Amino acid sequence: MQRSAIALLFSLALSPASPVAYAQNVDTRVTTAHRAYDLARAASASGMATTEEVYVWSVRWLDAERLAAPDRAQAAVMAHLSRMTTLEAEVRARVATGSAPASAEAACAYYVAEARAWQTQPPRL
Repeated sequence: MQRSAIALLFSLALSPASPVAYAQNVDTRVTTAHRAYDLARAASASGMATTEEVYVWSVRWLDAERLAAPDRAQAAVMAHLSRMTTLEAEVRARVATGSAPASAEAACAYYVAEARAWQTQPPRL
């Protein structure tokens, strides 16, 4: 009897999800990544999170948007670039006042350069 239950669970795990469930999961990824990005950005501004955490959630948001609307992938890349450019300016100001390390500014420069590169060749999912 136990083998039957395990086999049933395994087959359910491998069965394709319905298109509606898939779309809901994709939409949930966009919404939750956006929320996590906003929270990480606020935490970073108060010194409670790193710029890398902000970057990671921005990339996750980008990936979720690209999955949700492949025809708008370039717009998602441009939105990510805008977020990283804004983050870089904010971090540069904090470095100037001594409230953030220079390494954070260098990391942000990388994030912006990466996003600019993705303008011509978006990251693969």
